[in-house]
Amino acid sequence: MHEERQPAAISDREDAATWVPVAVGLLGPLSFLAFLAGWVAFDLQTESVGQAVGEFAISTVVAVVFVCGGYYLRTSDLSPRRYRRVAAWAGGGLVGFLAVNLVIMAVTPAATLEGNLGWARGTAVFGALGGLVIGLVEARSIERAERAERAAVRAEYADRQRRWFDYLNALLRHEVLNKANIIDGYAGLSQEETDDPEMRDRLAIIQRNAEQMASVIEDVRVLIQSAEEPDLRPVDVSAVLRDVLDDAQAIDADVVVESSIPDGVTVFADDLLDRVFSNLVRNAIEHNEGGTARVSVSLVRSDDDVVVTVTDDGPGIPERERATLFQRGENTGRNHGLGLYLARRLVERYDGSIRLAETGPAGSTFSVTLQHAPDVSRDAERAAEPAAA
Repeated sequence: MHEERQPAAISDREDAATWVPVAVGLLGPLSFLAFLAGWVAFDLQTESVGQAVGEFAISTVVAVVFVCGGYYLRTSDLSPRRYRRVAAWAGGGLVGFLAVNLVIMAVTPAATLEGNLGWARGTAVFGALGGLVIGLVEARSIERAERAERAAVRAEYADRQRRWFDYLNALLRHEVLNKANIIDGYAGLSQEETDDPEMRDRLAIIQRNAEQMASVIEDVRVLIQSAEEPDLRPVDVSAVLRDVLDDAQAIDADVVVESSIPDGVTVFADDLLDRVFSNLVRNAIEHNEGGTARVSVSLVRSDDDVVVTVTDDGPGIPERERATLFQRGENTGRNHGLGLYLARRLVERYDGSIRLAETGPAGSTFSVTLQHAPDVSRDAERAAEPAAA
């Protein structure tokens, strides 16, 4: 049985992530022990109390800095790829600074062995400390540079994606959608000109599928647009709802519409708001299995929120579909597909919420909650009016 082997670079990185923080942290206790050993050997009886306290405090601070450096490496978001370089800086600082001072000591040594040992210890400790600081600063700088480079690459990729989406959007609208409308138009004309019932049925199927294709293309266009950064402003939701209901009756004159929509109610939204309610109304009409579809729309405003309910008289939504009702479906057929998913995306874009409030054999009710927006233009008009005498 063969064991899987990790790549050498990954294994080295994991090893460095383990031993480098420990080694850096251990430099603290080791430097403090070196100080204690020299103090006990040379200064215990002869050094003044003030000098001893000062050297003890400095050695303690240096030891704490090393320990904190090891802890920082262990807990920070610094990549373990930088650990070996930090260790190299600390070791190089210790060896390099000590070597330079050993040369100086060889030329002009201190007067006593105690002085030479203290000199060597101090240069080794502060060389390692300086190298550690330089290594951490350099590692941080490299990490920042790499993050900036990655951010630039992501921004460039996002810009390419946006241009690609714009191209697809234009292609769908100007090419595919136009072709679907042409198919729809010619199918309608052919229906009027033929007396063959079978041919009329086939043309009706072609026309219905062309209309569905056009509807899906419009939903995809709005879905692409909904991914852009929103520019929310007060929008007259009362007018939007009336336009949506007028369009629904223009498409299907048999639809019975009931509404309770007060005038001049505004919400924070943008130009895509009508797609929320047109999709809900279209969903209500398409899933009606009876004769004449009935749709009821009401709007209620509170101080902070605006609640719109859309009720149909359809057969209700099966329980197995309710949990995934607002998720993206595999198609736009009987499972309510893209329309409700797009409605949810847009409502969340406006920091609102949408839910299935009620469903059953007598019909379903969808509830949309949006943030109420003050009518700035009306407030300005009121402020401009002269005060009553």
